[in-house]
Amino acid sequence: QVRPHYSSLTVFTLAIISKLQRVQYAAARLITNTSRYDHITPVLRSLHWLSTQERVTFKILTLSFKAIHGLAADIFTVYIKSKH
Repeated sequence: QVRPHYSSLTVFTLAIISKLQRVQYAAARLITNTSRYDHITPVLRSLHWLSTQERVTFKILTLSFKAIHGLAADIFTVYIKSKH
């Protein structure tokens, strides 16, 4: 069996996302009074929440867009090379 190779940063990131996801699921269940044995996807959709991985991706893309267009804090815009 071939095992995928993950860098230590990837494993660390996946571990953090997993913990954040558990917190998100618990919060969604608490807010909606849902049993832990019910499926969580419909609950997240009813709350209009993104999954944890989707939320991280959204934040990275939003921050990148703002940095490219000069709308982000200076600490982020210094990493973007200007084409002008």
